[in-house]
Amino acid sequence: MIYEGRIQMSTYTIGINVFNEEKNLPRLLAVLLAETDFPIILYNDGSTDRSKDILFELFEKTDRITIIDSQENKGYAVGFMSLVKACPSEILIMMDADTYPKPGAIKELLKPFHDPRVGAVSGAHIVLEGNSRVLNLVNLRIIQAKRRLDSIRSSRGEFTHMNGLLMAFRVKTLRDNKYMGCNQDAFIGWLIHQNGYRVVFNPRAESWFKPPATLKEYLSSRDRILMGHMNLSLDWGIREYFWAYGSLSEYVYSILMAGRLNLPGILSLLFASWVDLFYRLKWWNKVRAHPRVYTSLKWEQLASTKF
Repeated sequence: MIYEGRIQMSTYTIGINVFNEEKNLPRLLAVLLAETDFPIILYNDGSTDRSKDILFELFEKTDRITIIDSQENKGYAVGFMSLVKACPSEILIMMDADTYPKPGAIKELLKPFHDPRVGAVSGAHIVLEGNSRVLNLVNLRIIQAKRRLDSIRSSRGEFTHMNGLLMAFRVKTLRDNKYMGCNQDAFIGWLIHQNGYRVVFNPRAESWFKPPATLKEYLSSRDRILMGHMNLSLDWGIREYFWAYGSLSEYVYSILMAGRLNLPGILSLLFASWVDLFYRLKWWNKVRAHPRVYTSLKWEQLASTKF
């Protein structure tokens, strides 16, 4: 069911997927309402905590909020496309409810759209560190390497793998998208690029996020992400961002340059490599044996990375 706010038309709309985010929602929405004057559409994906109550409490206080309320958990991809279809604006700014944009990040995110050839813009991550030294090293190395590689590829006009935590795109580039699988951030950048638009990485559009803080969370995250990569590669022929355009060597170089090559750095790199290899082989086997089956996996069928 859709609860529409009494909003004015705008070139930009903010879209947010919400699933059990009672701790993060008040802070995020306070920042967005204070820093922007854009309408905000929130998709409640069958939350079982107080997220829905928080949304409707705010709905009563401001006319800038529209809520799409799902009584059951249908998965991230369904929520994503529901926000795309409901967006009344030319450009949709998408973010997760557990992200926290740096002051001025949204303004930076929108700057490249002055060029009509730009179909989408991706922001950058800032890692919030946890208690595990090894995981802090792994997370920081991966994010710094990706930022370096994304900057290189964006400057060459080859960037497509968008940041699902903070991004913006022209709605017309995705209105007819029937794909409802996982790993939307990788797919939509590829699709927009295929439709003849540029996909741009802006490292100044930064947002904080909390990466996996425990071994269980890290393994769950890599399991889900690599399932999506294998699905896109084997079922759809979409190569992962570091395989595309022959940039694997650049990716390896970026990883090596992203952290100190002391003993902790080397151990963290070996740990991340073995984990990725394990899950890559697991999903390559499954997806290859059962084509197109994993495109319909729901969010809850693999452990969520929300924490």
